[in-house]
Amino acid sequence: MLPNFEYIASHIHEYIEQENLFNIFDETDIKTILKSTKLTPKNYNSLLQQGNDKFSVSKLYKLTQDASVCMNDYQDIVSVLNSMKSYFKIRLLDNILDTLEQINKHNNELLNSVLEQNESNLQKISKLEHEIEHLQNEVKRKDAEISRLNEHKEHKREILSKISSLKTTNDFESIYKFYNDLCKEGNQKMIKKACDEGLLEKKTKEGGNVLHQASYRGDLLLVKSLIECGVDKNAKNDFGNSPLIIASWRGHFEIVKYLISIGCDKEAKNNKSSTAMIRAAIFGRLDVIQYLVSVGADKEAKTNSSCTPLMKAASNGHLEVVKYLISIGCDKDAKEASDWTPLIFAAENGHLEVVKYLISIGANKEAQTKRGQTALTCATNKGHNEIVNYLNSI
Repeated sequence: MLPNFEYIASHIHEYIEQENLFNIFDETDIKTILKSTKLTPKNYNSLLQQGNDKFSVSKLYKLTQDASVCMNDYQDIVSVLNSMKSYFKIRLLDNILDTLEQINKHNNELLNSVLEQNESNLQKISKLEHEIEHLQNEVKRKDAEISRLNEHKEHKREILSKISSLKTTNDFESIYKFYNDLCKEGNQKMIKKACDEGLLEKKTKEGGNVLHQASYRGDLLLVKSLIECGVDKNAKNDFGNSPLIIASWRGHFEIVKYLISIGCDKEAKNNKSSTAMIRAAIFGRLDVIQYLVSVGADKEAKTNSSCTPLMKAASNGHLEVVKYLISIGCDKDAKEASDWTPLIFAAENGHLEVVKYLISIGANKEAQTKRGQTALTCATNKGHNEIVNYLNSI
């Protein structure tokens, strides 16, 4: 019965590992088997080692010369050649192995050089990529800047066109909005341009300009912007009211502080000789009055008819203002041109609490005007019965 050489060839590694290939098969069979198989370098070395113990070098060579060894890399080749050198005593292989070693060393050096060059190239590429990215970002930034400048240029053209248009109108509300919009943009240059082009000369029906109106409305930023552009901080409207007087009676405390801080005339008078202090008293702006007093404003300032801030506060029923002015030494029995006192003003206008307070601090209830009117007769004539009853009760 013939051996199954195909099966044996496919399982030759088992025979080699068990070291019985040369014991089981004869020389002819071994040659046949080795022709039909593929050995690994390790199996080939083991095969020669086992055969070396049984055969002479020449016999072993003849038996294995047709063996096929699978070599996948340089190490496999060197392993096979070393096995042949060891067991077949072929001196020529020394030179071959040395040459292969030199070639391998040279190839490794070339490979390392290529790898180093490749790494260097990769670094250069990476650097160039970063530079390209930087340049691309710079281009985007420049494009954005150009776009912004173009938009700014276009916006400037629109503003100049708007100024030209507003110069031909008396629509003050549109003019004010235009100034306020420029202020919100922080566009001082165009605010000044608008002033220089004559928009500042546009007036309200009271003869006020944009600064007067900003002081009236409480637009602090616009007030600052206009004054920083050179608008007269003490300019008066047709009623003689300055920005400070207007801001004071409107109760815009921050504007009042700002205007005082830049040197506005705190004693400026309007056409009726009312100062900022007097106008603030008329409308009961206690915080403004306290501030004006703190910066030295005249607490006894007088109108054309010699009315003081205390008289105006009493006449309009502003009890807390009356109390404050009395507390800082204002004359409770001061008289105006017709000899009206704070008490008579309060009684005339029906302000019971103010009347009670003035009486409580010793105001003269018998004081008379030049026409002989007292607080009681004024209250009686006006029908302020609570005040009449109170004055009759004391």
